[in-house]
Amino acid sequence: MGRLPEAAIAHYREHGYYAPVRVMSADDAARVRVHLEAHEAAHGALKGSMRHKSHLLFTWLDSLIPPVFSTQCKA
Repeated sequence: MGRLPEAAIAHYREHGYYAPVRVMSADDAARVRVHLEAHEAAHGALKGSMRHKSHLLFTWLDSLIPPVFSTQCKA
């Protein structure tokens, strides 16, 4: 996705946050949503401990960690 613009970095330094930050394409988000909706249709909504560290349970969520983490680290 690339580095944040300087104005975004300045906003973060002044206010302590910057949002929204796009971390994936709409197509990638749609693919993850398809997996989540299929799982929920078969097993119900994620609840309790299934909502924490879900990327360890599902490979299709695990693929989200590198793009999110790398975007956050570039600020």
